[in-house]
Amino acid sequence: MAATRYVAFLRGINVSGHKIIKMEDLRSMFALPGISDVKTYIQSGNVLFSSTQSDESKLTKKLEDHLEKQLSYRVAIILRTMDQLMATIEQNPFTPETLPAGDNRKLSVTFLQTTPDPSKVQDLPTQFGPDELKVVGRDVYIIYKAYSDSKLSNALIEKKLGVAATTRNWATINKMTKLYPNV
Repeated sequence: MAATRYVAFLRGINVSGHKIIKMEDLRSMFALPGISDVKTYIQSGNVLFSSTQSDESKLTKKLEDHLEKQLSYRVAIILRTMDQLMATIEQNPFTPETLPAGDNRKLSVTFLQTTPDPSKVQDLPTQFGPDELKVVGRDVYIIYKAYSDSKLSNALIEKKLGVAATTRNWATINKMTKLYPNV
């Protein structure tokens, strides 16, 4: 069976001194049967790997359960295949002209663990001050004037949509696609 290349985005680790996990330890925690080629990227909990498991929900549960046993607390994992991550980049609804001064550093994506209820998406504010968001499937694209000051936070998105989520900046997302050759 051919292996699928995945990216696991871990929610809420190594943030403000909470839920600290060394990337070396995280890589070893992903060394499970059926998982190979494990790499991590920066300290925010980005894990690239290959797996023979093609059922995303089963793989997510397996990894979350395993990490909980290792860490003694639950960590939400948002999985994307490399093809899905490439589609996230290609489906970006914001053009360079819509970014403040054309600056990609003002663009982030909040990855949702599951597809949100459409009625909840309609209730999500799409603009708050200078910040704007657009939901495309399981991805929420956000333009921030300043992420740290924004009301369009990961917590707000999770609360409004009722779905586990984690946010990464545009540079990180693009870098992740380059860490595996031939993708």
